[in-house]
Amino acid sequence: MHAQMHTHLHAAKDALVLLYLLCPF
Repeated sequence: MHAQMHTHLHAAKDALVLLYLLCPF
């Protein structure tokens, strides 16, 4: 269960990084 949560958080962080790179302010 903990591992799944960690994976979900890691995926969310990657998504945020991709959005930041694709949409720089």
